[in-house]
Amino acid sequence: MTGFGHVIKFERIRQNIKQVQLAKDICTPAYLSKIENNLIVPTEELSGQLLKRLNVHQPLPPGIEEENFKHVQQVYFEAIRKKDRKQIEIHLSKILNDQFIFSDRESFFTHHLMVLRLTMLTNDVKYDISTFLKTVSSFSKDFNTYQLFIFYSCLAYFHYYNSEHVSSLHAIEKALHFHDKCAVKEYETADFYYGLGTLYLQNQKLLAAIEYNDNALSYFNKEFLFLRAIESNIIKAVIYKRSGNLNQALESLLIAEKISLHHDSQENLSMIYLNIASILSEKQNIKPAIEYYRKSIEIGSDLKSKLISIYCLVLENSINGDCEEVLKWSKYGIELYKENPLDDLKSMYFHFCCHISKHSGYENFESIVSDSIHHFVTVQDNRHAHKYALLLANYFHTERKYKKASYYFSMANNYLAKKEERKFVEDI
Repeated sequence: MTGFGHVIKFERIRQNIKQVQLAKDICTPAYLSKIENNLIVPTEELSGQLLKRLNVHQPLPPGIEEENFKHVQQVYFEAIRKKDRKQIEIHLSKILNDQFIFSDRESFFTHHLMVLRLTMLTNDVKYDISTFLKTVSSFSKDFNTYQLFIFYSCLAYFHYYNSEHVSSLHAIEKALHFHDKCAVKEYETADFYYGLGTLYLQNQKLLAAIEYNDNALSYFNKEFLFLRAIESNIIKAVIYKRSGNLNQALESLLIAEKISLHHDSQENLSMIYLNIASILSEKQNIKPAIEYYRKSIEIGSDLKSKLISIYCLVLENSINGDCEEVLKWSKYGIELYKENPLDDLKSMYFHFCCHISKHSGYENFESIVSDSIHHFVTVQDNRHAHKYALLLANYFHTERKYKKASYYFSMANNYLAKKEERKFVEDI
């Protein structure tokens, strides 16, 4: 039995409309329920009324429907191969504007899953991914194996973007299970393995991360997908860095830099320079590290990466005792933050404020650092809550204000225990 029941149900759920509301003056809620579950096929007039109320375009002829599905499929395939966000945005805007719907239930769900992944690839906050994902989730019991592979991949990336790393790992491993049970094109596998490697990295599963990332990189190199190869080399460098192999990490980053410069690809250069600087800093090559941080700031367009580079410069100069540079870069960081004060950048603001106070005579030091501790506790960043509590404790100890020093030392120990997930003395 065919019809557009799945379309009506999907749009009703996405728009958060109850069956009673949608059915009013058109049909009974019970009749609508049968339509939505494709148990009956309504008349063209009734179907049209329901779609019109949902503000959905009328269905297209079968030949055009198939043509549209193939078009979206081709956009999806090109997107996961090349990851060209500008092109993805252009195609996605047209797809969403055209509002393709399909009488074939399987094509309809595959279409929406591909659109969901395209939306996530744009990394644009204007799209309500949460609502879209929630709507798609309500139909997951009806998905075939391939659709479950895409669905759990999207769910994993969603959790990853929200820093829910355990949930992202759980979802990506479910996606891997379905990936191994269905026919997937080679470039889909390469893109998936890249994502798998990234999520394994975030969950500290470094051996699995390097294995899957190398498999993806092998395909990207073979197909001359330079942007994807650059991304994979960056991930590879981070994996090596976390495993303590700084030389291999630096080698991967220099390869990424070489590819970027050769193909005039500026998109990732700022991140490459930031990571090179970080490794040089760990190797105690401070002067070249500072130069790479500066290069990262100069060419960077992403505000978050730029602020991270500025903060790293502040730290390096603070270690070197160069108060003038610390103040210069901290004030510049605050200026940039105030131009676009996003919540996920607020931590940088507090870092800069603390360093300005510390390196300019400790003016309002307790108040500023105390506010910073409160912020980091609120965002569950126990590492920096511990760091700044310890900073205050040492400051008051130096000032011979031992009662306050004792209070902040106790606070610092508390956040250290939380950071290291220790509950008992025996855990130390």
